[in-house]
This record gives sequence, C-alpha cells and structure tokens, in this order.
Amino acid sequence: MAKCYFVDLLKSSNKLWFNLPVFGFLTVILVLIILLSLHLIGQILASRSVTLYKKKEVLGYIIHYKSTGQGDRKVVLIHGAFSNLHCWDKFLKFLSPNTEYISIDLPQMAESISTNKPTPADSIEEIIFEFCKSLELQNPVLVGCSLGGLVAYLSSVKYSAYFSQCVIVSSPFNSRFLLLPIYKASFLAPILNLFVNPVIVSMVYFRIARSGFSWAHVLIILSKFRRVEHFKSSMIYLKLIPRAEALVTIPTKVESFHFIWGNKDHLIKKASFKNFLEQNTSLDYLEMPDATHHPMESHPQIFAKTLQQILDTTSR
Repeated sequence: MAKCYFVDLLKSSNKLWFNLPVFGFLTVILVLIILLSLHLIGQILASRSVTLYKKKEVLGYIIHYKSTGQGDRKVVLIHGAFSNLHCWDKFLKFLSPNTEYISIDLPQMAESISTNKPTPADSIEEIIFEFCKSLELQNPVLVGCSLGGLVAYLSSVKYSAYFSQCVIVSSPFNSRFLLLPIYKASFLAPILNLFVNPVIVSMVYFRIARSGFSWAHVLIILSKFRRVEHFKSSMIYLKLIPRAEALVTIPTKVESFHFIWGNKDHLIKKASFKNFLEQNTSLDYLEMPDATHHPMESHPQIFAKTLQQILDTTSR
C-alpha cells in the first residue's frame, strides 16, 4: 500500500513539474495579450485626440509646432522624453503680454515624424537653430522641460549669439541618473511600447499634473504612442544627458541661463543637477514649492508668472 502511494505521488509530482514550463509560457502569453489589448483599446479611445497644427521642414526633418499668443518676444517651448507639445497647454492659458509662444514636437516624436530618418540626438542643436531661423525669429528665448531643457541648453551654448535666454526646467545633468545607458536598448522599443496603456499613462500623468489632471489629456498622451518611433526616439534622446554633462560649464553669458525646479519632483532629484549648479555658481536658480516634474502642469499659473518675471527682469 505504501509503495503504491509513493509511486502515485511520484507520478503526480513528475506530471506537475512537466506542466510548470507550459503553465509559465501560457501565463506570459496571457499577460502579453492583456497588455496588447489595453494598448489597442487606448489607441482606439485616443484616435480622436490627434490634433495637427503647423509643420515646417528643417534639414530634412518635419517639425510639428503650435503658435500661441502674439508679440515681439518669441519663446520656443521644448518638451521632454515620452512627451509632446501638449505638455505646455495648461501653462499657455496664462499668456504674457507681447509674447508669442511656439511649442514644438521634437523631431521623430509625436507628430514630427519623418519617414526613414534617424533620431537626431547628435545634431538637435542645429535643427532647433535652423527651425527658429526659418520662422525668422529674432533672438528667441528657449524654454525646455526635462530632456527638453537639455535641448535648450545645448542649443543656447552652441548658438549663444542668437538665443537671448535659456530657461531649463527640471533637467538632469548627471548621467548616473540613468543607471543604465537606456538609449542603447532602443531596439526594444516595439516591445516596450506595448506597456503604454490607459492605466500606466493615467498613473504617471496624475503624479505629474496633480490637481491639473484630466482624462482628455490622458488620451492626448496615448495618441502619441500609436507610433513606435515616438517611444524609440524618446529612448535615443536620453543620449543628451551625457552630452550635457560633458558640457556642464556654461562658457559664456551665464546670466542668460536660468534653472527652475519643483521641490516635489519625484523623477529628477536635486542630485541630478547638483554638478551643474556647482560648476556655474552664478547661475539663476529657482525652486517652485510643491511643484512636480512638470511645474507648468501642476502649477501652470505660478509657472507662467515665474517665467514672465525671469524674462521681464533679464530683458531690461
């Protein structure tokens, strides 16, 4: 009897171990199906949120941009990774007088997609400069948030005689922030893009927007991930962090550069740009209380007033 029980137990155990790989494989397939379904549902819901404004071809790249307000002072707004020009929408409800704001989608992101073109992470300064020149902007101001702040910084350093001011918002200047060189894994974008779904976007956006959270903006964000290029380029543009770190000392006109940081930023901690502040001790640095990684979304009115004060003070 005991021998028969042991044999039966051994057989059932072997059967269980035989089925574990199959069970694991089926579980992975099920998770992928769920993620794909959420992604597709999100894209269907977001399909009506795609809004096109103006486009300009610069050095072979299509630049999608939006113009808001009127005036002699020109301010170019640059978004960060995995974002788009709509991240400035809430802030643009509080326009400064005599100011035109030009918000752009970075090349190969959102609606600035050019077929069969690489992501210009190594030449983004030239594209920003030529874009502004093509619009005949006279000594414009560059304002960039997060990775967009690095674009603004690198462009202003290279073309310091052309850009009048550079406002950097919540940008990292320390490559250790990445832990791993994520931009080298951009080939995984088609798979990773499947994780972008309404649940993930809502959670991330809520942490950024706080009281400014809206479902309509969640759909706008989702609509940008209908193209893998948007996700892939976001990863590649992270190369700008070590590039900016190598050029961390402002070579000229330090008074033209300004840094804004929200002290409730959950993504970019002060250690991520401490080296930038230390290398440029006379840099204009301002902290926004209770503001998040996107202060122009969590505190749009205060951010608008802060930016106007910076520009009004430095233009005197």
